[in-house]
Amino acid sequence: GTLDADTFLRALESREDDLLLEGTRVRALRLMPLPTVSEKPLWNNHPILITGGTGALGFQLARWLQDQGQEPVLLGRHAPKWLDQLMERGPARLILVDLTDTVALSKALAGLGRLGGLIHAAGSRHLPWEAKVEGFRNLIAVLSPEKLPFLIMFSSFAAVMGDAAHPQYAAANAFLDGFCQEHPEWPTLSVDWGPWAGGGMADPEGLRAMEAAGVHALLPESALEWMNSLIFLAQSRKMHRVVIADLEPRFRTLYESRGNRHLLQNLGQKEIEKTVVVSNSFRQELEQLPLLARSDWMMDQLQKILQKITGFSDINVNTGFFELGVDSLVAVEFRDRIRRQLELDLPATLTFDSPNLVALSRTLLEKLFPSHKPGAQMQ
Repeated sequence: GTLDADTFLRALESREDDLLLEGTRVRALRLMPLPTVSEKPLWNNHPILITGGTGALGFQLARWLQDQGQEPVLLGRHAPKWLDQLMERGPARLILVDLTDTVALSKALAGLGRLGGLIHAAGSRHLPWEAKVEGFRNLIAVLSPEKLPFLIMFSSFAAVMGDAAHPQYAAANAFLDGFCQEHPEWPTLSVDWGPWAGGGMADPEGLRAMEAAGVHALLPESALEWMNSLIFLAQSRKMHRVVIADLEPRFRTLYESRGNRHLLQNLGQKEIEKTVVVSNSFRQELEQLPLLARSDWMMDQLQKILQKITGFSDINVNTGFFELGVDSLVAVEFRDRIRRQLELDLPATLTFDSPNLVALSRTLLEKLFPSHKPGAQMQ
């Protein structure tokens, strides 16, 4: 239908990251806890197709399928070194084909006969659109939803949170999520996985960055424990999209560091306070100083804390935190150290609300000594 102008304006004023506008209707994205799934999938003993089957994830999935008594059929461009090892464990097949070659793919699938299911795990950070989107389009062009018991999409957490370093990768995964939502005739489930350890898409540097942000890599054996439930959900068409990721509470803190955002509000996670033994000398020394000396002393202490975190030797108190290169990780660490030293409840948006050391010093002094803030009446 036609988009309502008032609805569009309301959407612009919201702090939502992901909105769907339909006439006067607005739908916002939320992460909700996944209900417990105790049911098992129904197997028909036909081979299960795995795209991207010759990669590290393909190996893990193929072994898991064998353990369920199913035969994996691996689709990929190159024969993996571990193929003999896999075939020694049980039945498995390899088909070397390029998903973007429609003619070759059609011939390959025609020779398979009926399938027991499809796991679309193909992907590449360098050419994400080819494998995830074009390859998938070619697959469904020769498959039928009536003859496919289930279709599991291996999407990514990047489709939910974005990926500034790899925007095309995030967009390609979001396409898979959207397909599942818009095509209920297919028995699909799109799984927005967090990073997998042991050969997933994320490189070691990327994994370290995610760990620092509070996103832990999933161990393959832990991730695979979800597969029975995921296949059942696809077969039953009870939902079209789930997120499986190992997140620490500080991930939400970082995500909301520039203001209150609603995507993660239903996670029900509270920040875990670590027991830290600190000296009260910082606050006590501040209280003993003359009123006029407190501001300079506070700025000097804040400057020292920030220097320790960033390694910068010279920090101008009037320069904005953003200009200094303070990212959200540093901002949260800075806030946490101040909070411990001053024993104050401080918001995640502290460095956003007080954008340099001068402003931050003023804010903290007003919190500590509200009766002494500028303009307050002295008794």
